[in-house]
Order: sequence, then C-alpha cells, then structure tokens
Amino acid sequence: MTSGASHQGIVLQLASSKTISLKELINFSKKSSAYPIILALDGITDPHNIGAIIRSAEAFDCKGIIIPQRRSAGLTGTVAKVAAGALEHLPVSRVVNLNRALDELKNNGFLVIGLSGNAQLSISKFHEKTPLVVIVGAEDKGISLLTQKKCDFLLSIPLRGKTSSLNASVAAAISLFHLSIN
Repeated sequence: MTSGASHQGIVLQLASSKTISLKELINFSKKSSAYPIILALDGITDPHNIGAIIRSAEAFDCKGIIIPQRRSAGLTGTVAKVAAGALEHLPVSRVVNLNRALDELKNNGFLVIGLSGNAQLSISKFHEKTPLVVIVGAEDKGISLLTQKKCDFLLSIPLRGKTSSLNASVAAAISLFHLSIN
C-alpha cells in the first residue's frame, strides 16, 4: 500500500483533500479577519513547494490558498505530507482561471500583490491595511505577464547576498511573515 515508503507501521488512506469555491473562500476570509491574506499560486508545479507553502501559510494565519486547475500541482499525498497537517486547517480553492479569480477578489475589496525579484518596491516599504491577495509564481518563470498586469503592486524581497532569487516556498513564507505583522 505504501509502495516502499517509510510508514513506521501505520498507514491511513484518505479521500482527496476537499476544496471550496472562490466565493466561499472570500466569505470565510472576510468573516474571520478585518485584513485577511489569501495566497494565490501561479504555475507552481512542484508538490513539495506547494506543501511547504501551505504549511507556512497556515502558520502565518493566511485565510486560504488559491490554486489554478491547470499548470499547478494538485493536492496530492506528497503535498499533504510536506504540509505536515496544515492542509487540514487551511481552505483551498481550485479555480479554472486565476486571472478571473483575481478580478473577483478585487471586486470584493482585495488588493492584489505579486512577488517579483524585478519589482522596484520592497516588501519592507509596503504597509497597506486592507484585505490582500499575495501571488507567488513559479521559481523558473515567476508570475506570468498577464497575471502581473492584474497586480495592484509588485513587491520584491531585498536580497543582500550573491543569490539572485529565492525558492517559491521561502519567498511565500518571508512575505507572509512580513505582511502578517504589519
């Protein structure tokens, strides 16, 4: 049943993780916080990264995650394992079209922020108090150009070393930490 995976003598099989509609996610997030943060993933196909992002998002009280149905890893066993239980406490909405979802979020009072290594505005200088959607793009390509155009702000995480970029899960964690304490 485990295909040779380490299981320490116990195996549990569950149905796939439940997702909710975008409308349900918007309503839930606004009821639970004056300034909710929702994370949107654009083109992240590595299930380890999605699991790590979910774990960080739950830890920093993100109200939910939006994952596109195409060009994204699904909510697999690997995602659940890397998320280390956080998937059970964080609503996930799978959407057909991320850009239409962003329009709907904007119509519901959310400010859309994209993380980009090329952005001129540092995340440390961003202090808006409003419902936020934070978009994290794939490591190799970043946020798609069409999705960047939907962003109200593009923010960068200032790097001081010689490394030119961060892993998507690390960038998500740093941004959620910063945005959740301000």
